[in-house]
Amino acid sequence: MKPKFGSFGADGFVYALVHERHIKFYFLYLLLFSGFAIWADISTWLYIEGFMYFLFLVIFELINTALEIMCDFISTDRSIEIKRIKDLGAAIVFAHGFFAGTLLAVNTLLHVLG
Repeated sequence: MKPKFGSFGADGFVYALVHERHIKFYFLYLLLFSGFAIWADISTWLYIEGFMYFLFLVIFELINTALEIMCDFISTDRSIEIKRIKDLGAAIVFAHGFFAGTLLAVNTLLHVLG
């Protein structure tokens, strides 16, 4: 039976949601941010900016998860090269999370205080 269009993407997303605890935290952060946005009455554009930061964080985490699974598929032996690949994938997620989180916090504080 031929799979339906998009079923692989949905399966991958469900897999990541079940097996990757970071993705669950990102959605929790998004809910907390949404609650704060309603409470602080932030602008629609600032909310969209925050939503996009979270969306890209999830995208980078999915890419990192795919890299880690692919590395484990290629070799289950301990290898410094595989470790570097996994570390670089994690660094992408960390860098985006740190810089996007900082920008979002500064923009939100400027909006709330200003």
